[in-house]
Amino acid sequence: MSFESPIFAFLCREKRRTGGRLCLFFCTGNLYYFKIFECAFVGSEPYKRANRLPPLQTRSPGIYMEQSESFVVFHFQNMGMPEARLHFEISERVHPDASGLDNVRFLFNANKNAVEQDVVQIASGGEIARLMLALKSLISKYRNLPTIIFDEIDTGVSGTIAEKMAHVMLAMAQNCQVLCITHLPQIAAMGTNHYKVYKTNSPEGTSSHIIRLTTDERIKEIANMLSGEIITEAAINNAKSLLRL
Repeated sequence: MSFESPIFAFLCREKRRTGGRLCLFFCTGNLYYFKIFECAFVGSEPYKRANRLPPLQTRSPGIYMEQSESFVVFHFQNMGMPEARLHFEISERVHPDASGLDNVRFLFNANKNAVEQDVVQIASGGEIARLMLALKSLISKYRNLPTIIFDEIDTGVSGTIAEKMAHVMLAMAQNCQVLCITHLPQIAAMGTNHYKVYKTNSPEGTSSHIIRLTTDERIKEIANMLSGEIITEAAINNAKSLLRL
């Protein structure tokens, strides 16, 4: 936005007058129009005047949505959902609030020739996990994020799919630091460093601890994730294979 534009001048003037209590609204991260309102009173005069301003147009939002949809579907295909489809449906709200100007629905279906429906109603836990990972991958590609944290984003998946998700996170780690909390050996083995979190009990209460594992400790931990409490020779060899040792 030009600093000489009348809209920017209006923003600065109202920001000073209201003590900074203004919100900017962007449509799904793409600045194709915006409106402002005073946080305290949606029906206030600054809100009414801002809504009379002409929309600020840049590129059509459809271009961004199509690119985002293609990116996410590409990752779906690489994570074991070759027939998956995703479509963003955006409609403008009558009254903006703290979450923005628009209502956004994710229409999804993982099955061939099936009707796309709201992802909340149709997607399984594993499909939601892969959708979230694909969206986070998209965000990390265009945002300068120093660190991104995944807390059991692998819920509902295992085996080959878990390994494919690990490769997506590994690619993300080329642009930012990725921290992943996981119980899956396929994902744990992909990390550059491996930390173990555990709890201990004492008369005073429960304490949480975290330690960085050595290579030998990492082999045993991943073998434990593979086989359970009794670590077999096969699990040790499998862990070494996952770690490429």
